Amino acid sequence: RPPTMGAGSKFPYPKYVWAPAGGWWADPPNWRRNTAVAFGILAASTAYVWALSAANERRPNAATKPLLSELWAKYALVDRAEAAAWHKQAKQA
Repeated sequence: RPPTMGAGSKFPYPKYVWAPAGGWWADPPNWRRNTAVAFGILAASTAYVWALSAANERRPNAATKPLLSELWAKYALVDRAEAAAWHKQAKQA
């Protein structure tokens, strides 16, 4: 019989010990749903911050080379004339 990985089988443990991480063998109910909800909230928060950043991004000093964020920044074409040509080229590709 091949050796088992890990600590072996479960053993009796004291029920009066409380652990914030869930105890010895943590297997909370609905953990898949809870993980999906947490990642959904994370994705929604990231999308909100991304949109807010793109709407408010301004560059008082022009960049020396094209920046990727100039493709979605609202004021990129206003702040830098060269960005318009790069933006047009990127849309055609």
